[in-house]
Amino acid sequence: MNRILILRTSSIGDIVMASAILAPLRKAYPKAHIAWMCEPAYAGMLRCHPEVNSMHIWPKTIWKALLRKRRYREWASEAVRFTRTLRRERFDLVIDAQGLLRSRILARLTAAPLRVGLSSKEPGKGLMHQIVPWNRDDPRVCSEYGELIKSLNLPTPEILKPHLALCPEDIETSDRLLTETLGDAHFAVFCPFTTRPQKHWVEDRWPRLAKAIYDKWRLPAVLLGGPGDEAQGKVMAIRCQSPFHDFTGRLSLTQSAAVVARAHLLIGVDTGLTHMGLAFECPTVAIFGSTRPYLISANHRLQVLYEPMTCSPCRRHPTCDGAFHCMAAIGIHQVIHAASTAMEGVAL
Repeated sequence: MNRILILRTSSIGDIVMASAILAPLRKAYPKAHIAWMCEPAYAGMLRCHPEVNSMHIWPKTIWKALLRKRRYREWASEAVRFTRTLRRERFDLVIDAQGLLRSRILARLTAAPLRVGLSSKEPGKGLMHQIVPWNRDDPRVCSEYGELIKSLNLPTPEILKPHLALCPEDIETSDRLLTETLGDAHFAVFCPFTTRPQKHWVEDRWPRLAKAIYDKWRLPAVLLGGPGDEAQGKVMAIRCQSPFHDFTGRLSLTQSAAVVARAHLLIGVDTGLTHMGLAFECPTVAIFGSTRPYLISANHRLQVLYEPMTCSPCRRHPTCDGAFHCMAAIGIHQVIHAASTAMEGVAL
């Protein structure tokens, strides 16, 4: 294989996990040109990755806007231009790490002679040459991506490891803010925000957890989140009775990743920034509820907290009328115990 394209167009956490494909691919094809396709908002995550030779940006937002405005001729022109650009790349292999109709269509647009993708309930299987089944109950991290690699008859580790690389400018920006705020102090990162309320831990526990962590290890808390999380971040900061630094809305996604890479402890829910802790091998406590957790990882500094109920995992269809008993069942003392295990042997 001389030219390979990986399709994982969206979702921070899923792109983090899919990055585990890169190391075994590079090992098998050391001279190959490996490209990645994603939406514009996520391109920075892989821009400086040593195993990614080029990025292809799918302008999903632009296409949707043209269709919504019924500017069909302009959309068709953009789609043709995009397809021609892809086909000029002459990819030998396309790996669809998403398994959606849209990703299968994008794979087909390349006209690559081998198109391999994950199985799902979505239509479009005929657009691929090979559909790879995977066990959704497999507790290993990145297990579905391991199945993709196996389908290519390549050597595959028992447990894959996601890996991210930071750009120098993101490190510089995050380091400057951390130095201005904390000096040279060690710190813990909190990642409590997601797009789905059923994945949230009980909000008023975060300030109390910050105090418990500071009292035990003298680690001030740094809160990460996007611009849409600023209001909640301010509420948490007001309620906290220990050093608590609210960075919500102040850093880009990749700058936030650089903060995660420097943290001595990360505590978060099932969200992309929490998965970054796994990629950077940061001591991480991941709190799961409505979604299926990964329980087995190559990173010994990962601790997963999960209290399954008879309705678990409900994913996008909770039946508890907003009570979210699975998340409420995880107490602060459990998080502190898991953090102690994750940080065992870490110099503070």
